[in-house]
Amino acid sequence: AESTGFAGMPRADVFTFAALFYFPDSFANFYDAFVTACRQIEPVACNSAMQNKINTAFSNHGIGGYSSGGDSYEPNNGAADATDVSVLTSVTANLYPFPDVDYYSLVLNKGYFTATLNLPEISSHKGYYYNYGLVLFDSNREYVSSVELTDWGSGGACPDGAVCTPTSRVTLAYDVTTAGRYYIVVAPLPPEEWRDGGESAAEYGLSLDFMPFGTADASIVSASVDNDEINFKVPCVSFNMQKHPVSSALSGAEYVFSYAQLLDHNRQPLEDARTDVAGGYLEEVPGTVYPDAGTGAGCPQDGFMTGRVKIKQGFSARYPAIGTVYLQIFGQNHFSEVERSTSTSTFGVNYSSYVCLGISKALHLTTNKNDLTIYNNKLLGTSCGNAILKYDLQTGGRLSVKVYTSNGNLVKTLFDSYVSGGKGTFEWDGTNSSGKKVSSGIYYIKTNGPGIDKVEKIAVIR
Repeated sequence: AESTGFAGMPRADVFTFAALFYFPDSFANFYDAFVTACRQIEPVACNSAMQNKINTAFSNHGIGGYSSGGDSYEPNNGAADATDVSVLTSVTANLYPFPDVDYYSLVLNKGYFTATLNLPEISSHKGYYYNYGLVLFDSNREYVSSVELTDWGSGGACPDGAVCTPTSRVTLAYDVTTAGRYYIVVAPLPPEEWRDGGESAAEYGLSLDFMPFGTADASIVSASVDNDEINFKVPCVSFNMQKHPVSSALSGAEYVFSYAQLLDHNRQPLEDARTDVAGGYLEEVPGTVYPDAGTGAGCPQDGFMTGRVKIKQGFSARYPAIGTVYLQIFGQNHFSEVERSTSTSTFGVNYSSYVCLGISKALHLTTNKNDLTIYNNKLLGTSCGNAILKYDLQTGGRLSVKVYTSNGNLVKTLFDSYVSGGKGTFEWDGTNSSGKKVSSGIYYIKTNGPGIDKVEKIAVIR
């Protein structure tokens, strides 16, 4: 039938063209985008009957969308809905049901990156494993590296004609020369297995060794106690687009700013320090973020998203032990604009389009004093947790923090180096310089630095 939104053009052609501007990476993505284009272009005509026709047309081509029964990370069958693992070190999942290929996204800094895939064993053929491989793509979907086993076979020891291998794991190693977002793909191999099966409900384990910190540039540009302003910059990926045919909010930028949040010295999220939390302690400085959601703007020519966030009054009262923080930037892709009647996707599974765009190196918040404060200064039991030490320095210089016994014997040097002015946080886990747990007793923390000459006590009770 002819489109009422674009006279003289078939509906199917118009919807197909508009759907492509959401950058779908799988047919399930494409279905979602197709239905959304229908709703945007012809909101009245795009009723349940028309949507059922769309569903039937896709089904007639063998496109059934996301299948139920997979792992908790589904849907992640393409880059557009890849599972973000930027702060994870391991993932347990499966390639199931057919056809399944798992995409994971992460931000990588320059340096060595390794991904180790522990293959699922075939339960009926001990010592043989399903043959999966790893593929690494950059943010432009360009091939970077891959690894696959060569000692595979089919039939014989392999059940039901599947492809299997006697090797239990495979490792991809890559020297990253350009920091940014990457995609790691877990897929059955050889490639024809993507079509013919090879998936199993048995779980694989994916271990990641990488450094995401420093993938965002960030610095304090307006220093004020409990009111620091922080500039940030992260890579921005853009695909050529003059204008989205139905949405002025969508541009050639694949991701736009969604929110920022602070991490503590252990790189754990501070849940009340997010720009999207009402009444929280971090806010976006209005008019500074580009590209932002709803502006319709693409990436700047220099290829970076930039912006500024601000610590809000009350942060230090809410997080008194926090001195060292990291700034993490999140973005949303075009599929966050896809309209759905519920919080789940068209196919009834959880759907997330928010991804990490970068994490800064350590930032030291502004202070107006020189001091060292210890939190949890009573370490009880064999699993007693850690003592948290927060320092305040108005000026930079050499800082020394050491642990001594009551007899004056050195137990451990916790820190001895130059630092910039500001707050900082580190911990003592109750061990000596050899890594062994210290015995019960009173221990003294001696701190020397610019404006600090202080001794504090910690009690250890085993």
